Amino acid sequence: MRRSVLAILAVALLVAAGCSGSAGSSPAGSVGPTPSPTPKQGTITGNMTLIDSGNDRSGTICSGTGGYSDFGPGMNVVVKNEKGEIIGTSVTEPGPVPSEFAVVTCTVSFSVDELPRAKFYEIEVGRRGALTYSYEELEGMDWHLELSLGS
Repeated sequence: MRRSVLAILAVALLVAAGCSGSAGSSPAGSVGPTPSPTPKQGTITGNMTLIDSGNDRSGTICSGTGGYSDFGPGMNVVVKNEKGEIIGTSVTEPGPVPSEFAVVTCTVSFSVDELPRAKFYEIEVGRRGALTYSYEELEGMDWHLELSLGS
């Protein structure tokens, strides 16, 4: 009989502890778990430089020629996450004009804002193929890329 009373008391204590609103439980009247904080959002910025002797330059605006005729301001920039979902887009703008080698280089700049946190980011500038970076790699580069194309 004494064991039965102890067992009933133990069960009653466990039930009472589960209903007391202990740490980790939802507040009275709420439904479901507490939502997690909004994932960190980042902005990827970068420059892409074409190195080719056939660049076409007019002041601060430049573009590629021949096989690089698609290169210049206005190229699409697409960022996808590790699932292949598009999570950000932008277009390139005229980039900084170098003090030397301006005849053989053409640089465009880009910025893709408010990217949700992902394990990996696949970044494609124009039709020149995608590059993939992990979240940690981008953090280590302060979310800034320096890319190049050509010789």
